[in-house]
Amino acid sequence: MLTTQQPVTVGQLARQLQAADRGELEIEIPAGAQLDLSTTPGASVDGDKLRFARLEDRNSVAALEVFAGLGDPPFDEQVVWAAAYDLWRCEIGNADMASGRFLAAVHPWVSVLRLATTRITRPADVFDALHLVEATLPYLEAVELPDVVALCDAEQPHTVNDLAGGAFYHALSRWFSSKPAAARDMVEMLLAQQCKTRGNLLGAAWMAWFASDPQASVSRLLDADIRFDLTELHEVTCWIAGRMLAEPTLSAELAPALEARILLRITNEDVVQRQAGLRAAGAVLHLRRTFDEALRARIAAGDQDAVGCLAQALSRNHGDLLQEGIFFEWLPLCVGLGDGFDWALDGLDYSLSQLLRPESAHVEPVIEFLEAWVRAHLGSTVGKREFADRFDACTQALRSHPPLLARVFTSWMLADGQATANAAAHMVSDIRSDGRMAIEFDRAVLDTATEADLLYVVRRMLGFLIEPKQMITLALSLLDLRNAKERVLPFLRWVLYEEIGYDYPGTTSDALKQRAAQEKDADVKEQLGSIAAQLEADMSALEALPRLRELKVPMALRRDLAKARAKAMQSSIRETQKQSVFAQLVTQVHIKAGETSFQHYGESWTEPMHFASHSVSFEMPRREVLDPVGNAYRRLQLRTTKRDLT
Repeated sequence: MLTTQQPVTVGQLARQLQAADRGELEIEIPAGAQLDLSTTPGASVDGDKLRFARLEDRNSVAALEVFAGLGDPPFDEQVVWAAAYDLWRCEIGNADMASGRFLAAVHPWVSVLRLATTRITRPADVFDALHLVEATLPYLEAVELPDVVALCDAEQPHTVNDLAGGAFYHALSRWFSSKPAAARDMVEMLLAQQCKTRGNLLGAAWMAWFASDPQASVSRLLDADIRFDLTELHEVTCWIAGRMLAEPTLSAELAPALEARILLRITNEDVVQRQAGLRAAGAVLHLRRTFDEALRARIAAGDQDAVGCLAQALSRNHGDLLQEGIFFEWLPLCVGLGDGFDWALDGLDYSLSQLLRPESAHVEPVIEFLEAWVRAHLGSTVGKREFADRFDACTQALRSHPPLLARVFTSWMLADGQATANAAAHMVSDIRSDGRMAIEFDRAVLDTATEADLLYVVRRMLGFLIEPKQMITLALSLLDLRNAKERVLPFLRWVLYEEIGYDYPGTTSDALKQRAAQEKDADVKEQLGSIAAQLEADMSALEALPRLRELKVPMALRRDLAKARAKAMQSSIRETQKQSVFAQLVTQVHIKAGETSFQHYGESWTEPMHFASHSVSFEMPRREVLDPVGNAYRRLQLRTTKRDLT
């Protein structure tokens, strides 16, 4: 709180207001204070409150107050940076920045660009430096272009593939847009001092120049692309040409020359230049048909880079492509995209997941594409999770719509080959087998299935799934099919008693008794009850047998195994925590171990809480314990089953 022992200034109140709340424009004046408003336009006194007309007025006064606190130049760079950071941390996200106004006022004596360049000494510093430069650029009338180049050279190694770098160059491009002469001079400087790592800066300046003078900037681009024989420069000029083609302000007479340069890159024998052309063509796929033939030719030739660029174009502009009616003309060409292009598959996965909503009219073609991708990449491979891992967004979209998931799961299990069944099994592997997330067979798909088809899908279920509750839920869902008593009851005992019940007798018996209590059909109820009773009788007979102490694992060996496992887990956790971002940001304080815990909030401590031991267990199939080799062979037979009645 400010006291009235010293004269209170408008700047002090503005600074206090800026530090307390990012949007407030009025603050209570301390009792007895006399304010001089003659040099602060936009400020007024209303009763006992100081009020600013605009956020800009408040920030200008706060910045001048901090600037006045620096004293006379020369200024200490460390003090300047600390003061700017102290302002900035209170206004992150504001439209107007007091920190930027302060650094702009200091700029004639201490260049903010040079100051930021010297501050970039480690990755953690680069983001603060770039944020403060972004905050300052709107208030700078002129900068030294070599200082801009030096800053970009310093930050580039730390922001490769980082969104912070993109945001910085976007802010730089906006500044250059208001200074077209500076943008043109920057382009010429970079063309004279070519460097591979300055492509982002060259693009930002060139596009800013293009905004003010399209004719001159395009002509210079074409001239540089033809005259300079450097692959690195051709990558940048091709990328810039693609960005120019995406601008609605580009005149029709300038477009053919830019398109010709991109087409030349697409057909180039050099891999780097061809990739640059493909990326540029993909970026305007939703706007221009000029590159369609060239893209299709590269894809037909097996160029995975072309497929990757196509997938990226579909994911980034799927709305426009859908509106144009050509999204599903291109989507089947992405079936061949596989290893090495996770970045493209991730984007495509997200876009397709948006089309798997119940209200979408594009569900069927998306499902067809996913099935085609599974068949192309999984083949007969068993045990992999490529589909569930790489198309996790689509998998989650299917899980959020149980009827659609049931249809896809049933169709893929019923289809020929192991690829679709393997993908279907892993789609549901993490789904809870109780409650609303239970997976069931789709009645519409199996109502018209033959008895051979029903046996086929049940055997594949037994071969690919391992969760007992899922298998029981799926098996019992067959009782809801048309004519279930004639079509399902004949093999139901085999499924529930000889297969699932043999491996998981307790779980199966409990589930059957629960379903029997809800069943209205007398025959079905009697069948389920008899299976449950037989399973319980079998388990009672086994429990009555004497236990051989000779086969029991010695307690000392079990204790040693548990200690070794706990030690290995703790070591793994420690190594993982060292690599976490959280561990790098916070200070770790090691406290003596014990049986209780407590927490500290502000100045108070919570009551101690006593730790309680807990354990996690899961059910192992009986055949896996008794005969793992034989069980593996049995599951292989079930996965490779054929459609027959035996």
